[in-house]
Amino acid sequence: MSRPCAYCYCQLAPDKVLCCGKCKVRAFCSKQCQKADWKSSHKLWCGKVGELGVDFEIRDCGSKGLGVFPLRNLKQGDKILVERCIIQRGENDSYHAKDLFEIATTLQKGPPSILSTVKALSPVDNDDILVKFSNNVFGLSPGQGLCLTASRFNHSCVPNCDRYFLHDQNLMIISASCAIREGEELTISYAELAKGRKESFAMYRSRLQDCWHFSCTCRACQNPEVAAMLLQCSMLDEQIVTLGSTGREREAYQVGEELIRLYDQVGMTPLSYERTYYDMFQMTVVRKQTMPAAIHCIQKCLEYKMMAVGGTTPEHDGIARIRSFVENPSSHRCYLQLEGVR
Repeated sequence: MSRPCAYCYCQLAPDKVLCCGKCKVRAFCSKQCQKADWKSSHKLWCGKVGELGVDFEIRDCGSKGLGVFPLRNLKQGDKILVERCIIQRGENDSYHAKDLFEIATTLQKGPPSILSTVKALSPVDNDDILVKFSNNVFGLSPGQGLCLTASRFNHSCVPNCDRYFLHDQNLMIISASCAIREGEELTISYAELAKGRKESFAMYRSRLQDCWHFSCTCRACQNPEVAAMLLQCSMLDEQIVTLGSTGREREAYQVGEELIRLYDQVGMTPLSYERTYYDMFQMTVVRKQTMPAAIHCIQKCLEYKMMAVGGTTPEHDGIARIRSFVENPSSHRCYLQLEGVR
């Protein structure tokens, strides 16, 4: 199987593969690419993440075009891919002539192999670089970025992988949200439902179609019961914020417990659990009486965050922040804020 260089994406001849001397797996076309990749990402993730052509492959998956498939069984929490963005933009979502010029100029200055890899992205029948960028770009909150291998992952409304942008490392990470069998397609979510039932599931599917030009056929799209549970999750997620901001933290905590039960039924990703447990922690750290629940929630929050994006030393900033609350709940700004308040 032909493998690309991990840094410049050129295809490697079997007798021209230069592997990392430490993990013996990550492949390069030259010492220059190896050094650049070590500096940008591999130093932190060497031996801790999957590799294209070794742990997973990109291949045809029928009507959806290309997709990503594991070459071995994956465990929940396995780190499948860590990848830098080849192009990043600010928060502006609109594109103008100058944007195309800037993107094209950036690509032209880089290795020809990167430009050809971008042109091979969907839609396959369009050679417009701006169209390629806008159709495959990831939201980085804030900003946007294009990751060439991550762009090959197809969407599912109930994905089996989590994706997360590590801002402090400037890297996109994709990890297994559950146990995944060899040969089962790896999927991520391209977009979430609008919070608080602001759109029906049909409207959500229409939005996916308008943005990415495909019709999703995942189990939520084929099973109305699963779709209804996703809508309920979206509504409850909004309720936690609303109740908490109006001083009804006990009710917000109960909504969080209901959300966790729904997550178990649907099979939601670790980052969904992490976000909800953090909300529940904020609802309980405000009073001494509910401190045992707060400690439990922040420990679960850390567990799920580690499962999705943990694995490096030093730790990712987001993990370090949660760990600080585990070790010292009083460091949170809401600590005992409502103690003595009825």
